[in-house]
Amino acid sequence: MGSEVEIVGLSNGLTVIYSQLPHLRSFSYSLLVPGGLLADPQEHQGASLILSELFSRGAAGLDSRALSDLFDSLGISHSESVNEDYYSFGGSCLETNAGVALKLLADLVLRPTLPAEEIESIRSILLQEIRGLADNPARRAFQEFDRIYYPAPFNRSEYGSEAGLNNSNIEAVTNLWKKMFNPDGAVLSLAGSFDPKEIKSVIEQQFGSWSGSRVPQAKFPGFLAPQYRHIQEPSAQVQIVLAYPSAKFADSDYYVAKVATEILAGGFCGRLFTEVREKRGLCYSVHASHSSTPEYGVITGYAGTTTERAQETLDVMLEVLNGMSGTVNTDELARAKANLLTGLTISHEPSRATAGAHAIDYAYGQKVRTVDQIRTAIKAVTPEDIDRYVAKYSPSEFGLLTLGAKQLELSKKF
Repeated sequence: MGSEVEIVGLSNGLTVIYSQLPHLRSFSYSLLVPGGLLADPQEHQGASLILSELFSRGAAGLDSRALSDLFDSLGISHSESVNEDYYSFGGSCLETNAGVALKLLADLVLRPTLPAEEIESIRSILLQEIRGLADNPARRAFQEFDRIYYPAPFNRSEYGSEAGLNNSNIEAVTNLWKKMFNPDGAVLSLAGSFDPKEIKSVIEQQFGSWSGSRVPQAKFPGFLAPQYRHIQEPSAQVQIVLAYPSAKFADSDYYVAKVATEILAGGFCGRLFTEVREKRGLCYSVHASHSSTPEYGVITGYAGTTTERAQETLDVMLEVLNGMSGTVNTDELARAKANLLTGLTISHEPSRATAGAHAIDYAYGQKVRTVDQIRTAIKAVTPEDIDRYVAKYSPSEFGLLTLGAKQLELSKKF
């Protein structure tokens, strides 16, 4: 069953998306507030991570335990997180608790306690994650790759920096909340079963007085010049990370990029898995993914292999990535579309998934795509579209990082 979607812009700049799914008994919300790691001050990289954790540690006069008990007693499943450009709050409950769930959300965002005594334990956990990268070569390789491929501040670590975390006291974190948490540019997406009149009244009561203008965020200037960097490590394994530009979010080639990536890396039938692992047994892990924002898109590939097989692994990966033009047959294309359509249907089934998808859609593209619109766009992709896309976004223009005991050779000179 489809949903009825209504988009309402409040006078304070908050956009509210109402997606009615009357066949469900659940209600879900997803709130995106502009900010995140890109907006952290240079000397406080990671302050947004501490702030995100602090929201659940108390609000509106309730301490961490009382707040948690209240969520549990009402059956509200709630979470918060932060990425490079948005703070995210999401939750779901029975339809009967929709109003109180939104009040609690408003308490968290607008009336957080931000207890100073909780910062040290949060900082300790975040620092452990950074130091733990030494024991996780794959994650470390991705972090190091970002440093050489993306321009500042887009090359910041998702874990913040040790110096930035250590510098982030309660004053810095509180100032960040006061600066970034404004309704202008924020998106609140609601999905499930609810009384529109009642919920709109709750929204006005809880969020109508929220004020403040959106803080301008960093603009993406373009990828850095492609290069190859090797990090020498005494390890039996070699980590290979590479990337090249692709279609941006909502670009005309966006769904072509999704289908092309599915052909490359769609499970056991993807070309990378088939050629690199299944036929040649070169590595234990190989995959590729397409990610995008309104400003840029990128295909990222990864393989983890042994030192002895690393060179052949890289060679075959590049051969597969550069071998799509004119080679996609109808069966392969149909299989890729079927996998994407199945994932689309499953991902939009629960009310929480729908609320989250609509929030991201509007935050990135200023509109909400229906499931039928996405299905139509995926089904419309042709082999000719794939060829045109590959010619436009050439895999030969890639950045590369390897981490391990052996530096690899490239026929392409950087």
